[in-house]
Amino acid sequence: MTSASILSPDSIDLLFPFGFSIDSNGRLLTVGSKLSLLLPEALPGAVWTSMLKLERPVVRSAELQLADLDNQLIILQEVNGRFRLRGQLLADGTDRFCFLGSPWIEALSQLENLGLQLNDFALHDATPDVLYAMELQRTMVDDLKVLNDRLLAQRGQLSVANQKLERLSLLASRILSPVIIANASDEIEWVNEAFTQLTGYTLDEVVGRQPSQFLIGPETDRSTLDFINECCIAGRPFSCEIVNYTKERNPYWASLEVHPILDGDRRASGYICLQIDITRRKQAARLDALEITVSRRLAPDPEIEPALNELLPIIAAQLHLAGVYCWRASGSNAELACREHYVDASRFPQELQVDAALRFDKIGYDLSQRILQDPILQSSSLHCGNLLSVIGLPLLVGETLYGMLEIYLDSHSEAGLLQTNFLTRLARSLAQFLSRKQAQWRQAELLSTLRATLEATADGLIIIDSHQRIVGHNQRLIDLWRFSPHFLDLASTDQVCAHILDQLQSPESLLEQVESVERKADSIAEFTIALLDGRVFDVLTHPQRI
Repeated sequence: MTSASILSPDSIDLLFPFGFSIDSNGRLLTVGSKLSLLLPEALPGAVWTSMLKLERPVVRSAELQLADLDNQLIILQEVNGRFRLRGQLLADGTDRFCFLGSPWIEALSQLENLGLQLNDFALHDATPDVLYAMELQRTMVDDLKVLNDRLLAQRGQLSVANQKLERLSLLASRILSPVIIANASDEIEWVNEAFTQLTGYTLDEVVGRQPSQFLIGPETDRSTLDFINECCIAGRPFSCEIVNYTKERNPYWASLEVHPILDGDRRASGYICLQIDITRRKQAARLDALEITVSRRLAPDPEIEPALNELLPIIAAQLHLAGVYCWRASGSNAELACREHYVDASRFPQELQVDAALRFDKIGYDLSQRILQDPILQSSSLHCGNLLSVIGLPLLVGETLYGMLEIYLDSHSEAGLLQTNFLTRLARSLAQFLSRKQAQWRQAELLSTLRATLEATADGLIIIDSHQRIVGHNQRLIDLWRFSPHFLDLASTDQVCAHILDQLQSPESLLEQVESVERKADSIAEFTIALLDGRVFDVLTHPQRI
C-alpha cells in the first residue's frame, strides 16, 4: 500500500483534479474531473497511451514498464502536442497506478487556449501563483528590454545615456522584486531597495563586489553556478533557481531571470538580474515529499519501534530540529513512556535528555508542560545551548490519546505556518498509525483467547467461513479424525471432506446431512455418524454471524 491508496478517489480528485489512475495494462480506471475538460475521450477503459505520450523520462515505448516510473517526476504530452502534464506516478501495490499532477502552463494565454480557468486547479497547486509571478516578471523584463534598447540607440550621447540609466534605476527601485545591475566584470553597480529588504545588504555594501563573493553558501549548487558563469560569458539571457544567502547567512531559494545589456557591437557590457523569492514554494514541496515518505513508511503497518526509529531522524533532519521524543503506551499499558527519540547531540543539552525509566499516566496529563513542571529542569530548560522552544503535539484519534510528540527547536530550526501545519498532519498520521497498531494488539489478544478456548474443550472443533475456507480448528479434531499434523493448515474443505468420508460406514448419509445444513444455513443441526473402526461421533453445526 502506498500513500496514493490511503486516499479515497474523491479525495484524490479534490487534491489532483487533473490526475487519473490506470491498471497494469494501461487502461484508465478513474479520470480527474478537470482532466475531462482537456481530454473528453478519456473514459474508463480507454488506453492512456492513445491520448498521452511519455516525454520524460525518455523511454522506448517497447521497453515502457509502469513500475519503473513509480515515484518519479514524469512529463506527459498530449499526442497532438496541445498540452503537457507534469507530476508523479505512484503504484499502490494492487496493480493500480495513480498519476498525481497538473497541466504544465507557461503563460496565461495558454490557459485560455485550453479552455481552463484558475479555479480549475486544486487549492494547493502553485500554478496560478506561478503564472501571476511569471506574467509580472515578463512585464518587468519587457520594460527593462525597452529601456536597454533605448540606451543602445543613444550610446553616442553620454548625457542621454546617463538620463536613461537614471530612469532605469528609478523604475527598478520601484519594482517589488530584487534587482541587480552589474557590469561586464560581474561587479555590482546598483541594487534596488527590494534587494536590501531580502538580503540585508545595502547598496554601499555591495557596489564593486561580485554576487558570488557574498550571496552563495554551503547549500548553493555548484553546477548552477557553472551554468550562470557560462551564460554570462556567452552574453545570453537565462533563468534558473538557486540557493542564496542573506547577510545573516540564512539560506533562501531565488528564481533568477538574467538579461545581458548589449553595446553597439552586440557585446555584453553588463546584465540585469531579477530575483523572485521562492523559498516558501520550495519548502512546501519539500514538506509534501516528506509527508509522502512518512505515509509510505507507515502504510504497510510495520512494527512501531523500527518505523519510528527510522522516521524521527529523517523528520528532524528535514526540519532542522534539535530533538524529538515520542511518548506512547505499549499494548494495553495505560502509562506513557519515551519509547523512541532522536536528538542532535551537538545541539541538544545533555541535562535535558529524558530518562528512559520516566513514566506518566496518559489520562489527564499534558506532556507539553513536562519540562516546565519539572523542578529539577525548570531553571535550565530553555537556557541550555540555543534551545528556543518546546512543542507538545498530542497524538489523538477522536478523544483517545495514544501518545505525544515532544519537539525541541533552536536557532537553526525551521519555524513557520508551513512547518506547524506539517507537524499537525504528522501528529495525526502517527496517531492513526498507533490506533491501528493498538487495534491489532486487541485483535491478537482476542485470537489468543479464542485459541485457548478451542484447545480447552474436549470436543473436536472446526471453523469454516462463508467462503468455505477453514479458518480455525483445535488439536482434539486432529486426534479424532487422525489428520496429519499440518494437513488442515494446507487442505481445502473438499480435501478434508474426502479424508472424513473414507472413514465412514455410510458416506452418503453424511453428504445428505451436509446438503441439508447448506439449505438451512441459519439453523442449528445435530446428527450422528458411524466410523469404520466402530467409533460413533455426535456432530453439531452452529452458524455464527459476525
